[in-house]
Parts: sequence; C-alpha cells; structure tokens
Amino acid sequence: MKRPPIVMRGVLAGEKYRYRIQSLARGEADNRLLKLIFPARRRLLNWNMTPAPPVRLSAELRRDIRDHFVDDVAHLSRLIGHDLGHWLSVKDPASAEQEPGS
Repeated sequence: MKRPPIVMRGVLAGEKYRYRIQSLARGEADNRLLKLIFPARRRLLNWNMTPAPPVRLSAELRRDIRDHFVDDVAHLSRLIGHDLGHWLSVKDPASAEQEPGS
C-alpha cells in the first residue's frame, strides 16, 4: 500500500504521492473513485500496523549508561536544587535481578 506497483499507483498511492507526482487536473470519475479508495486504504494501513516490541536493555548497558551520566545528573541536581538520583535508579525489576551487587 505504501509502494504500490507502477500500474496501480494512480489508484492506490497515497495523497502525498498523488500531489507530488500526478497532475492536479483530474476528472470527476477519478475524484469519485479516490473518495471511495482513500478511506478504505487508510483503514487497511491502520489495521496492518503493529506496535514496536518493547526494547529491553541489558543490565550491562543500563549500568554503562548510568555510570556515564552520573556526574551530569549530579551537576544538574545541584543547578536546579532538586535531587535527580531517581534518574539513575534501576526501574526495571527484571534488570534489577540481573545486576549483581544492586
């Protein structure tokens, strides 16, 4: 639907493609057809979407990130007068179990 074959692009291509590529001068039959196709196309594209799977960082990478930013978080905490130590805490229980000495 996003990259239809050349033969079908005039009908299945999205509005942005049509605006960019095709002539703005269209016949009435073409406009009526598009008024029927675009809502169905949009519903099909929305139905075909799937959310991205959650990204899990390894315990080692989470530790490296915290170690890298610990000084910056402390500096910002002093600047604004608020404790931001919770930014460096382990929030993912699965990661907390994997980290030795936490």
